[in-house]
Formats: sequence, C-alpha cells, structure tokens
Amino acid sequence: MYDERAVYLVTDILKDGVARRPAFGANFRFPFQCAVKTGTTKDYRDNWTVGYTTRYTVGVWVGNFDGEQMRGVSGVSGAGPIFTDIMTFLHTPPYGQPPEDFPVPPGLVQRPVCARSGKIPGPACRKTIMEWFMEGKAPVSVCDVHREFIVRGPDGRERRETFEVFPDEYRPWAASERIPVPPPGARRASSAAPGSERIDRLSIVSPSGGEYFKIDPVLRREYQKITIAGFVPRGLSGVVLRINGREDIPFGPSGVEWCLQKGMFRFQLQGRKGDAVVTSAPVVINVE
Repeated sequence: MYDERAVYLVTDILKDGVARRPAFGANFRFPFQCAVKTGTTKDYRDNWTVGYTTRYTVGVWVGNFDGEQMRGVSGVSGAGPIFTDIMTFLHTPPYGQPPEDFPVPPGLVQRPVCARSGKIPGPACRKTIMEWFMEGKAPVSVCDVHREFIVRGPDGRERRETFEVFPDEYRPWAASERIPVPPPGARRASSAAPGSERIDRLSIVSPSGGEYFKIDPVLRREYQKITIAGFVPRGLSGVVLRINGREDIPFGPSGVEWCLQKGMFRFQLQGRKGDAVVTSAPVVINVE
C-alpha cells in the first residue's frame, strides 16, 4: 500500500547533502532539492545514477555493451557527472526553472535527536540533528551512549569527561574507529539506573548463530568475505578465533575478515585471563 509519508522519509535521506557526503563526497551539489542514488555492479562492469526533483526524474547508465569491465569506474565517477549536468541543465533558465521543495505530507513530525544514538538528546550529548518521524514513532528514551565519567588527570586532579559507551555489538566498530573509552579507574559521574549496566563477557556479536550465506558464482572470491566481530573484555590476552575447533586466527579489536567457504562452520573466541582459559559461546553458520 502506498504511503506518502514513507516515500517522503526516503526522499529526505536521498536529498540530504550531509547524509550523502560520506559516500559521495563533494558530488551532487545542487542549488535545489534533489534526491540521488547511485549503483555499481559486480566487477565494475557498469554503473548508474538515478534521481528526481519535484519536476523531473532522471536515470543515467554508463557501461560497455559487450560487458567488459570499466576499470574501477563507479556510479559516482561514471554516471554521476552526467546526471549532475542533466539535472542542472533541466532546472536552469532559460530552459527550465528551479523546482519547488518536496512537500511534507501530513502525519510527520520533526524532532531533535542525538546524532550518534538517534534517541532523545541527553545533557551529555555533543551534537543533535533534526529528524522526521511518523506520528507516534518518535523516540521516547533518552540517549544512553553519551555518559559522564570522573577521571583523574596526570596532575592527580579529578575532572568530568564525556565518553561514548556502546552496546557490546557495536564495540568492535568503535574500536576500529578509535573512539576513546573511559580509562582504568574512571567511575560514572552519576548513578546509573538499576539494571542499566550489562555484564561484559567474551562473545561473538556478528554473525549471529544460524545464519546462511551463499557464495556468488560471478563475484571474485576475495571480495566475498564477512567480518567476524566480537567483544573482548579487559584483562583477556591472546584472544583467537577458533574455527571448527581446530584453526586458530589471532583476533584483534576490528575482528577477523573471513573468506566464505562452502560448508558448516563453528566459530568461538578463546583467550586467557591469568592461568585460566576463557571461551565464548559458539556461533554456527552455513555457507552454500
């Protein structure tokens, strides 16, 4: 069933220059609202850019008709510049006029949220953004990622500092992004609600157990990898990823990239805490 509110929410993301910047860089800058999406097929054989305003919808395809690879040309660098030229021409006098902004349908509300957690901003949140929500779907809980801690500086004096504390499943990503963590000895600046703190333990957070993966017969095998991510609590050393109980791979903060192979595989993390061996719960996946 068509829902104009859902369509607008998608459009709001595709027209947001700030949201597009990590993937598109400085490309697709227009003096009017324009929703844009690019795509690049396997092995860079062809690419496309599709977008729309309130006046026009434009699609651009770039590729070789014989299917030959394009040597690293993506939708941004291939079809993108052509799309930009066409859209600019269509909306520039004397040929055309700038389009109207996309109308906001009834039933949507705009609310400030924490840019990191997407929840209601708390007193420790550093940056807030305005987001659209369907009525009744706006967040109701306050951000629990940004937390204040009491830390002791090199001069021995205590001070308050704000850190981003993520759930276990996001901590490998946070470590790979070098997001600072509370130093040893830091303590919460205010009492946490009962039950709000989780018990940290060695665990695999991705993939989850029971997942099925399929090897693509066309895409090169070195591109068909998954990341085995996990949470390693402090105090553990020599952590390895055990595969089917016999192959050990050193496990770092960013996890392990593993190339897909056909069969059933059992993953488990193992480390040492003093003289004791600590293992995680196993995770089993199937690859076809």
